[in-house]
Amino acid sequence: MSGYQTHMFIGGVAGLALVRALAASGQPPALGFTPVFVQHFGRNGPLLADLAVIAASALLATVPDIDEPGSFIARRAQAVIALAVIALAVIGAVGAGLPPAWWLVATFVGGLVGGLAGYAFVWGIRRAAGGHRRFTHSLVLAAACGLVAVALWGLGLRGWPLIPAALAWAIGVHDIGDLVTPNGLPLLHPFSQRSFRLLPEPLCRIGEPLVALLALLVVLALVGVLRVPVGWR
Repeated sequence: MSGYQTHMFIGGVAGLALVRALAASGQPPALGFTPVFVQHFGRNGPLLADLAVIAASALLATVPDIDEPGSFIARRAQAVIALAVIALAVIGAVGAGLPPAWWLVATFVGGLVGGLAGYAFVWGIRRAAGGHRRFTHSLVLAAACGLVAVALWGLGLRGWPLIPAALAWAIGVHDIGDLVTPNGLPLLHPFSQRSFRLLPEPLCRIGEPLVALLALLVVLALVGVLRVPVGWR
């Protein structure tokens, strides 16, 4: 399994490539977020918008591993859910006019309930996905998310298409890292359990450093350090 650091690196590189591709094609930069950033951050807005897209892509690249309870994203999802429940419990105690001692009780109970809720959430996703590296890594799910994004776009619902599109992007970018590992991925799950790999099995044993090196070369090319054919830019 590729480590979350590798997935985030690949995701960041993919985000940089997306930003450069949008700029080269004349499309709205940073997926249309640039005007919002300019409004709040002035002339630094465009740069910050691009960095936000790159950072979001890096984080999204870890999302498919939420089907693994011990993964980077699953542990943090559990923590976020627990903190949210604690916050709601404390707000409820304060709003009810209870004395500070009860705030501590609310924190303890909220932490207990939130921890169980977070664990149940990740466990439920794992069961629904059929185990690790199954449905959350499947191109079938990515294609379905893409179709939903297109449908929402066709309905003129601004903003909403980004959610399923981001999930499809997350799966595609994440899978790059897992497709260079010896076990590969069942990309057509649940219709087929056949595993696919991008490299021959012997090379897959060093697939993670190879793809990291390739991603680094792509970064150097995108920022102009390496000279590449004009057609690449």
